Amino acid sequence: MDSTATATVTTREIAHDFSPFFLIYKDNTVEPLTAPPPHAPPSPSDPTTASKDIAISSSTAARIYLPKPTTTTQKLPILLYFHGGGFCAGSAFSANTHRFITAFTSKRHEPEPWLSDHGDFTRVFIAGDSAGGNIAHNITMKAGRENLPNGVRILGAIASHAYFWNSGPLGSDPVSGHEERVGSRLWRFVYPSCPGGLDDPTINPWGPGAPSLAGLGCSRLLVCVAEKDPLRERNLRYYEAVKESGWIGDVELYETKGEGHVFHIAEPESNSTEIMIKRWVSFIRK
Repeated sequence: MDSTATATVTTREIAHDFSPFFLIYKDNTVEPLTAPPPHAPPSPSDPTTASKDIAISSSTAARIYLPKPTTTTQKLPILLYFHGGGFCAGSAFSANTHRFITAFTSKRHEPEPWLSDHGDFTRVFIAGDSAGGNIAHNITMKAGRENLPNGVRILGAIASHAYFWNSGPLGSDPVSGHEERVGSRLWRFVYPSCPGGLDDPTINPWGPGAPSLAGLGCSRLLVCVAEKDPLRERNLRYYEAVKESGWIGDVELYETKGEGHVFHIAEPESNSTEIMIKRWVSFIRK
């Protein structure tokens, strides 16, 4: 009699394949395919750039960074930065994001004491990478339609490798298979009830029926692209659409050669990132 037990292998069925990032199974479990960046604690005692975490609501938190002020009364520009991650991944507290924002903030001389004591709310900048760049755009558009309270003024915005998409191929995109590209599938996954689908203004700001980009609620815009980024051509289209809209602000384009999507987050200490940080600093100090 063979006493060898027969193993029963249970194979979970994949509902969404977002390789090389993660898989989502039909039982709603998520399997990361790459190790997430480690968590980085805040550094409240850092001599050049202090940081601390605050709770915005029961489900939302933020990390605040403060470079060493020149004087105790110095008022500095405020940068509101949104991390990327396809609207469903990433963290403001990851080691890579923490290192990049710390490096950037250390080169800027900016109810929460750090904000009320040192922040100039008439010089607010909105920025973000990938999905965060998309959020930065949409917040700036919203600010153009609505009056901000308490004298807050968005002076400028930085859209870095922003996650913009549309319902058809663009530029050098493959002619077929657009509906199955990660950009298409990920948007349908994170916003399945989106009224306009892949051409909704929230993901396609130059598409049919989108509000005029002349309504951007800031006076300066910096669009950042990377030569090897799959989203490069859509960000270039965004830049051209802003210029064509009749917007009265100043739009600038910054391209990094030889780099890919959000390289500055993946490699916050690289030479390309250092150069990009200097470009951001000059934009904010202008």
